[in-house]
Amino acid sequence: MKITKNKLNSWKFNFQIICFTAIISFFLAYNTYMPPSANHGAIIPHIYPWFLLIIGFIVFAISKVIIRRWNWIVTLISIIYALYFSLDFYFNNPF
Repeated sequence: MKITKNKLNSWKFNFQIICFTAIISFFLAYNTYMPPSANHGAIIPHIYPWFLLIIGFIVFAISKVIIRRWNWIVTLISIIYALYFSLDFYFNNPF
């Protein structure tokens, strides 16, 4: 299946990719070990990737209005950041 430029720049495709990445990052962050002494700091690995993806979709929406081309790059950058931090929380947990 060939993905065209129109599909890469569509709202639906980018939203689906962001939701799929959010689910993956949630499962990675959910399996992160946090000791009981972490208290409220233990919620950061659960919230941070979602926050990055929501900000990424907002930036995508703004770039869709302003630029109208190459908007999928914004989605790709937000996905890379969210997966990077999820994997970082998962593998490099100092506890």
